[in-house]
Amino acid sequence: MFGWFKKKSTTPFVPSPSSIVPRIKTNEFTAVLKSVHATPDEFPIIEPFVGNLLVTYAFDLPSAFIMATESEIKQLGVRLEDVRRLALSNVQQRCPKIEIHHHGPIRQIVLGENMEACMLLVDEFWDQASQEVEGEIVVSVPSRSVVVYCESQSPDGIIALRAVAEQVMQRESTHCLTDQLLVRRDGSWAEFND
Repeated sequence: MFGWFKKKSTTPFVPSPSSIVPRIKTNEFTAVLKSVHATPDEFPIIEPFVGNLLVTYAFDLPSAFIMATESEIKQLGVRLEDVRRLALSNVQQRCPKIEIHHHGPIRQIVLGENMEACMLLVDEFWDQASQEVEGEIVVSVPSRSVVVYCESQSPDGIIALRAVAEQVMQRESTHCLTDQLLVRRDGSWAEFND
């Protein structure tokens, strides 16, 4: 439906429940949909997340991410209340190995397949990571493929997160998310203000 989500293959593929994945977007995504006069039936499922970030869902096809509408999800026999759980399970199937790369005071999540930002939705990962840091976890998610984090007790880490966000957002034009840092607090995300 929307050509901005092209990937690199031309293999034909039919959407199925196993192809549904979450996508992290910004409020700008909704504004773009309105600007192209998308009808309510064409709007993908959109859930508020944190700050200016949203969660939406797409079919991960070989040649593109095709945003999933409520009616398309229902046609596949998937209940709307089950979409997030199913989508996260599909990400785990596609990206079974989570790599953590250490860069001084910060850590970078590496999954591949442009799915890194979706890790914000995996509570179990963040519950475990929270046990390994001093204070709270602070995260930068400047694009769909860049997620870095540090402990809130690390001034150098916070500076490094902000620098990564600035560099990535200057470099990327299509898939930028936010330069607002997030903090993991009481099992959910909030905007970080230091």
